[in-house]
Amino acid sequence: MQVQKEAYDPYGKLFSFVPQFSFTLDGNRTMQNDMTGTVRFDNVQPGTHVVSETSVFGWNLFAVTPQNGAVTVNPGPQCAVVNFKNVQVVPASSS
Repeated sequence: MQVQKEAYDPYGKLFSFVPQFSFTLDGNRTMQNDMTGTVRFDNVQPGTHVVSETSVFGWNLFAVTPQNGAVTVNPGPQCAVVNFKNVQVVPASSS
């Protein structure tokens, strides 16, 4: 199973590298993405699984596909994919 992460600046521009985020499969296997935004969970059994993202200060999650990170892994070589998209938050000025 693969997780693909996209990160956007506050103005909607896609980052060419992706900051590190943590993703958890079925509440018990946690991994972090590489600089391309990719995480790969190997040896996932066929069935329905849920991938979640750990919140990171300064970032807002605005899209997960499929919905709620719930994905069906089928037998065979095809890799199931879950996509997460976050936008960086601009801190409010204290003036």
